Amino acid sequence: MLAHKISKISKYEIGPVIGSGSYGTVVQATDRVLNRTVALKILRPGDSSAGDLKRHLREARALARLQHPNIVAIFDLEQDGDQTFLAMEHIEGETLALRLARGPLALDVALDMAAQLADALAAAHGQGVVHADLKPGNVILDRADRPRLVDFGLARLSAPSAQDTLAAATEAEGLRGTVAYMAPELFMGAAPDTRTDIFAFGALVFEMLGGRRAFDAPSDGAVMQRILNGRPERLSAAVPPAVCDLVERMLAADPAARPPAMDQVRDTLRAAGRGAAAPPPAARWRWPTAPVHRLLRRLVAAAPGLGQPRARRRLWAAGGLAGLLLAAVLGLVAAQGGLNRPPAPPSLQSMIAAAMDRLYHSEDKGAIDAAVSGFQQVLARDSSNAAATAGLSLALFRRYSDQQPDPVILQQADAAARLALSLDDQLALAHVAVGWSEYHANIKDESIRQFQKALILEEGSVFAIEGLSSIYKANGLLGSAIETLRNGLEKHPDYSEFYFKLGAIYFSQTAYAQAEAMFRKSVELAPDSAYGYANLSAAQHMQGRTVEAIQTVQRGLRIRPLPQLYNNLGNYFYFLGQYPQAAEAFERLTRVEGYSQHYITWGNLGDAYRWTPGKAAEAGDAYRVALRHLDTLLASTPQDPTYNVKAAFYHAKLGEGAAALPALDRALAGNPTPNVLFNAAVANEVLGRRDQALDLLARARAGGYAASEIDHEPELAQLRLDRRYQLSLIKKDDTGEQ
Repeated sequence: MLAHKISKISKYEIGPVIGSGSYGTVVQATDRVLNRTVALKILRPGDSSAGDLKRHLREARALARLQHPNIVAIFDLEQDGDQTFLAMEHIEGETLALRLARGPLALDVALDMAAQLADALAAAHGQGVVHADLKPGNVILDRADRPRLVDFGLARLSAPSAQDTLAAATEAEGLRGTVAYMAPELFMGAAPDTRTDIFAFGALVFEMLGGRRAFDAPSDGAVMQRILNGRPERLSAAVPPAVCDLVERMLAADPAARPPAMDQVRDTLRAAGRGAAAPPPAARWRWPTAPVHRLLRRLVAAAPGLGQPRARRRLWAAGGLAGLLLAAVLGLVAAQGGLNRPPAPPSLQSMIAAAMDRLYHSEDKGAIDAAVSGFQQVLARDSSNAAATAGLSLALFRRYSDQQPDPVILQQADAAARLALSLDDQLALAHVAVGWSEYHANIKDESIRQFQKALILEEGSVFAIEGLSSIYKANGLLGSAIETLRNGLEKHPDYSEFYFKLGAIYFSQTAYAQAEAMFRKSVELAPDSAYGYANLSAAQHMQGRTVEAIQTVQRGLRIRPLPQLYNNLGNYFYFLGQYPQAAEAFERLTRVEGYSQHYITWGNLGDAYRWTPGKAAEAGDAYRVALRHLDTLLASTPQDPTYNVKAAFYHAKLGEGAAALPALDRALAGNPTPNVLFNAAVANEVLGRRDQALDLLARARAGGYAASEIDHEPELAQLRLDRRYQLSLIKKDDTGEQ
């Protein structure tokens, strides 16, 4: 963030930096039009693309409606060049975190502040706005000691699907500063809502009244375990019992056990502050026992000897009669439905097995969501279940890879993996989950070690084999990846994912016929997998059978409208020179949840716009969005050749040669695949480096890259007319190269 290096932005004179966090930098500024001091929150450039501005504006309008004396007012959201900034009311004061660091608050002061904040949250929830980041650092005490909530919903403003769970890692208080206020369901992939706000508010009130955090521990993992598995100590006897009970309810692990709304929390705090009794709790449902009691009394009165002191013999008889009468009454009530018992809940073992089955068949429609939900249900009953925690981590990793590449989902998956291993370090599935964490962190050796450890603990673990093959492939060890997958097929011949991954490797090696065979087997094992049809069509297209590929896409679309199918369809239209139709297919993808965050979606859309008349500006915007998402991926895997060549590809088309050339160098280091060589050739041609483009194209052809792709790429139209390229084709024909 360069906010402190600029002096003006739009109508604002930039002053000193107030603070900096994961979403940007806050500066003091002067509104030159209205002559007032404001606070500007300048969002990170990566979170303020032109494509997101409309959503930002909608959310800013919702936030601006929050007119409340305990909420910092939001004036405007604007974009000036590549800078998106939020103009807010400037408050002179200090944060509640700084105040608490000096010592606990007096009881009456704490109750009064808490009641004011509860009223502010009640007003916000009434407007449909969730804070999602309640903590002492987001409460400012003005010069009159009035508490003011800040950063309302900014997680949504800067990252639409990342409403600040673990994404606050770079906040001034650190990761632990946010984790300590997170509801347990957030660790398990749930989205923030009013109930998670209530939990966070409970932790905040506990700290205000107790002078310590509700869930304090020496490490992030320990804090998570305390939140998931423990309850905080009860507040001191000096705190009114009604408030102690309220805080305990707000901090309940089960969201349904928390107060239903902030207005009830506010009323309890206000009553405690006045020294009055708390309002009665909401009415609860009770068994309809009164008619049963009346019936029992009538039956007892009619039965001889019941309720009277008689000899032991008569008491025995009376007891027997009473038992029969009671059985009759209970039978009557049961017949009327009054004591119908619900069926016994399924065992945890069967619930875990069902969720694992959905994970095993993750290519099926809804399977990933069902797996996440299944593991969450297990954890709702047993929050310390290591297998369910590890399974949830794997399901979230799959969601990140296949559906929604949101960094917060990745962080949630990583947190669950670490927690699973801390719960049981002898569980193979926990090591698999940590292996995927290291894979996504690009820590190759540790990832391999974790997957191998899982295979020692559970020989033939399907998910460990899959993970090991993936890390081998990601690091260019294709022979080891193929061997691992083939060994896996000997143990699990019906696991379609192994065929899919083998097909992907063969595809990257331009062995398209072998890839097609693997993808066909994948479709055979999972006939309802639209993913299989997407991959099969790609192999057909690269063998020059584009019409057949389009037909295969249509077969897949009959199963479900999978985004990958529309992506392939757009590519085939692009190949055929039907650029407006290609743009329509890619535009559809940008409206699909999750796929709007795929760099390739925006890059392909940029390519289609680039060759559609009148769409040059839109092409530039699309490439910039693609690069923004690539930046996130390159941050964790900076040497990945595919990501680097695509970054060079898009920079070149934006005319940014200085950024394209270093990315090309990284992409071509080592042993690049024919696909990387082809994309690098196109990038060089766009940059005007014909000699390098010809050399790279020759290497791609020699590696087996499809000649039809070269012949139909519009960026290479002038190169194909080059005498040197024509001569290279003649030489190829003379030498009999294929």
